[in-house]
Amino acid sequence: MEDKPFTKVFIPLLSATVFIFGFSHAGSFALEKFTESAVIKPSTMVASINIGGQPEPEAKEALAQAAADWKASAEITAELSGKEALIDLSAIHIDLNQSLQSVNEGGPNPLAVSIDIDSVMEGMKAAFPDLKADEMDTAAFQEDLISQVSMLPGSAVISLSDYFPKGSVEEVAAEALSGKITVTPEVKRFIETFPEIAVKQGTDFSFLRHLEENGFSADEDLSQVTSLLYKLILQTNFTIIERNTSPELPKEVELGYEAKTDAGSNLDFIFANPNNADYMIQLELMNDQIYGKLVGFPLATDYKVSLKDKEEFPPKKIVQYNPFIEKNVVRVQEEGSKGILIKVFRQSIGGNGDVMEEKLIAEDFYPPVHRIEIHSLEEAPKDVKETDIVDAPLPDPDTEGADPEGTSGPPQPASGSGDSSTSGAGGTADDTESTDNTADSVRGDASPKAPNDKQKIK
Repeated sequence: MEDKPFTKVFIPLLSATVFIFGFSHAGSFALEKFTESAVIKPSTMVASINIGGQPEPEAKEALAQAAADWKASAEITAELSGKEALIDLSAIHIDLNQSLQSVNEGGPNPLAVSIDIDSVMEGMKAAFPDLKADEMDTAAFQEDLISQVSMLPGSAVISLSDYFPKGSVEEVAAEALSGKITVTPEVKRFIETFPEIAVKQGTDFSFLRHLEENGFSADEDLSQVTSLLYKLILQTNFTIIERNTSPELPKEVELGYEAKTDAGSNLDFIFANPNNADYMIQLELMNDQIYGKLVGFPLATDYKVSLKDKEEFPPKKIVQYNPFIEKNVVRVQEEGSKGILIKVFRQSIGGNGDVMEEKLIAEDFYPPVHRIEIHSLEEAPKDVKETDIVDAPLPDPDTEGADPEGTSGPPQPASGSGDSSTSGAGGTADDTESTDNTADSVRGDASPKAPNDKQKIK
C-alpha cells in the first residue's frame, strides 16, 4: 500500500515522457520527409525555365515571372500570303498550378496553356479582311498555337494557309494580257508545251533553267512570253530577282513591261515566291495576244502597277560629209528615235481602295538613237578635217530599201530650239539637248558607216 502513491505518479510521468519524446522525433521525421518531397528534382525544366532543386513555391514564382516577361516581349505572328500580323498574347492563359502538378521531374516539360480561340480569330479577321475563317481548321490552328507558346518562344511565325484544305480556296490572284504581238512558231510552241507553270512555295523560278530542264530551246522570240510573265508578277508580292531590257524598246512590247531573255548572253528572267503556298501560272493565246493568270491561295493584299515620271529625250542630229553627194542633197543614214525613261512602281492596295504602300521596282531607260545625215562635201565648213569626211561612194538608197523621199533634198532649217547644227567639223552634233543619260547613246549597230567615216558628239 505504501508504493501506491509512487506508482500513481511514476506511470503518468513515464507515459508523458514517452509521448513527448516520440512525438518530437516522429514530427521531425515527418517534416524531413515532407520537405524532401517538396523539392523538385534537379534538371527539371518547364518551358525554358530550369526549376530543378527548388521548392515548389519558389519554382512557381520563377515560372510566373518568366511567363510575365514572355508576354511583355514575345512576338507570335500569323502569316497569310506574305502579310503578317501579331497575335494578341492576352488571349493566352498559363496555368502555373497545373504546370507544376503535371511536371515530369528530371526532364523538359511544356507549360499548361489554354487559348481563347474566338478572341484570336477575331484578331485574325481584322488583320486579314479577306480571310475565309469558316473554311479554316481552327481546331488544328489552336492546337499548334498551344504547342508553340507552351515553350515560351521569343518569336514564332504560324502560316494560316496551312489550315485550309489544299485547293479549297484557290482563286485567280493576278492576271495580265499582253499587247498585240506577232505570234511566232516558237511562242506558239512554248505556250502549247507549257500551258501551266508551277511556282512552289518559298522557291525561285528561272525561265532559262525551266527551258533547259525541259529540253526546250531558247529563242529570242520568247521575250514576248517573259515580258507577259513580268507584267503578271508585278501584280503580286513575288520578288523580282533578275530582269533585263533591250537597248531599244521592242515594237511589240509595252513600255515598262519588257523582260528580255537570251540564253546566249545569259540574260534570264528570275522571280521568287515568298509565300507559304504553291501557285500555278496558266498561259494561253488569245488571237494575237498572250493571256496569263496566277492561280492559288488568295493574296492578303491587292497589288497594282503604276507607271510614272515618263521622260522623253529627243535625238540629236549628226552631220557627215561626202564628196560623192551633190550639193543641196541630204542622205539620211539613220532616222533616229527619241529616248524614253519610265519608272515602274508596285502599289499595295488597302481594303478601302487606298494605296497603303508604293515601292519602286524599276527605272527603264531606252537612250535616243541619233539622226545621221550625210551632206555634200561642198557644204562642209572650211576647217573640216579629212578624217571627218566619208571619202567612199555610198550605196544607192533604193537598193537598201530606203525611202527615197526621206533621203534627198535640202536639209531643213534649224529651229529656234537648235535641234541641229552643221557648223564646225563634219560629224558634229547639236549639244543643246545633251544630257548625262544620252552621252553614250550612239551605237555602231544602229549607225552603219562607210570605211573612213568619222563622227563626233559634243
